[in-house]
Amino acid sequence: MVRRIILSFTVSLLCSTMLHSQENFRISSKNEKTVSPFKLNEYIFIHNFFADAFYMTGLHKQLDTQNMYTILNYVRTKLSAENPVGLEVKQKDGSAAKITFSIKEHPKDGTVLIMYTNFNPKNGTYDDKAKDNLVRWYFLKGDRVVYRKDIYSAETEHKLIAEGKRTELISNYLFDEVKNNDNKAKTLINHILSDEKSSKTDVLYALLYEEEYHLLNKEYALANDAYYKLKNHFDTYGGKEIPANYILLPKMALAELEIMELAVKGSSK
Repeated sequence: MVRRIILSFTVSLLCSTMLHSQENFRISSKNEKTVSPFKLNEYIFIHNFFADAFYMTGLHKQLDTQNMYTILNYVRTKLSAENPVGLEVKQKDGSAAKITFSIKEHPKDGTVLIMYTNFNPKNGTYDDKAKDNLVRWYFLKGDRVVYRKDIYSAETEHKLIAEGKRTELISNYLFDEVKNNDNKAKTLINHILSDEKSSKTDVLYALLYEEEYHLLNKEYALANDAYYKLKNHFDTYGGKEIPANYILLPKMALAELEIMELAVKGSSK
């Protein structure tokens, strides 16, 4: 029942207020004049949703970085409890891809952002009637959107340290709600990059997180440098000491960098 309500609501949004209607996608909200009351960190928001809304659903194959920025900027600046946002992306065959972003208040966890899709991960199709469509939950903590599995946990932190899982720990530190953990992430990044015993795959991830650390801190020239180090590292070791299918990492790193470049240009207007 909840699934049907959400999908029908997405359709009603797309039939009401329309901000962007291009050949391949449409995005809308209940009230175009609404301004989101949440002052969310732009990079953290983009980081979560460019990956989850576009790469997890396969929509990155249809949307360029300008499309992605346009969509994400609209969601971030319009979304509120009273103003959900709906996205529809046309498909050549079958149902259109649909994503709804909404805000709910949870009695225990506070403000929650829900991304509901009609994407079925099992068969890679967009299906309004499927029972196992992709749904993601995020908590709004201060100015950060935090995926539910990234919420800080001392137990998880100690476990990852004990197991020596440095790259997983970096990710947790960067994208949890504890801002003081960002510097812990940078320390670990530097340790991996300076450790001659680090695997080539660990170095690849460390370079990816170095780019993201600099984007988080608005150090765009350094982020650009980190990306090219990442690309050169993969070009050298991809298909050898790094699995060839890890090519997605430098591709996503470039997309994230390009989206943030558009965000910077947008904010300077």
